Amino acid sequence: ARMALYRGQQTGAWHKVLSAAFPVLRQLLGDEFFEGMSRAYGIAHPPEVADLNVFGAAMPAFLNNFAPAADYPYLADMARLEWAVHRAYFAADADAVNAADLEALSPAQFDAARFALHPAVSLFSSPWAVVSLWRAHHGGDFPPSMAAAEQCVVARPRWQAEVIALDPARLAALRCLETGGTVGAALDAALALQDDVDVAAALAQWLDAALLVGTK
Repeated sequence: ARMALYRGQQTGAWHKVLSAAFPVLRQLLGDEFFEGMSRAYGIAHPPEVADLNVFGAAMPAFLNNFAPAADYPYLADMARLEWAVHRAYFAADADAVNAADLEALSPAQFDAARFALHPAVSLFSSPWAVVSLWRAHHGGDFPPSMAAAEQCVVARPRWQAEVIALDPARLAALRCLETGGTVGAALDAALALQDDVDVAAALAQWLDAALLVGTK
């Protein structure tokens, strides 16, 4: 009887933690299905540390192989996006680059500068309309079809996690910076995909969302 009580409490804790980390996933699946999936996930990936805020990290990979969800192949990417939002809340803080920092650079220095991404930032892309679906559950419009590739950046400006849609060019630029590329190389990566990139608008978006930290 004690073991049954313990297991019930354990399963309840798993369900509570995963519901907080994956609220859209829970809405998509329904409470009953999500509760059963939480139990299956907890059995397959029992918590290894006391901090349950990291408990859901393996959910995207789990959903890729979870047979009852096989008819909805975009669920794993939704879990990946929601996990990026979840981790943004708990990421370390850092001083973001601001407009004054950029204005202090000469054109040559700006071209050669290397910015890192803020610890709360995650870059995301999917062959599915996952970004639009996530935003639909936060007051936006539902996508007409899930069969549409989308990109975004998850950030935490003003201590609030945000999902900011990106076009492929801006995503390419940020991926270049993420891997240590210079600003010049990042802009070249964007221009290779779109020859009319609005550089000023892109920089304004990155500064407003506090995406960048540090210069080297």
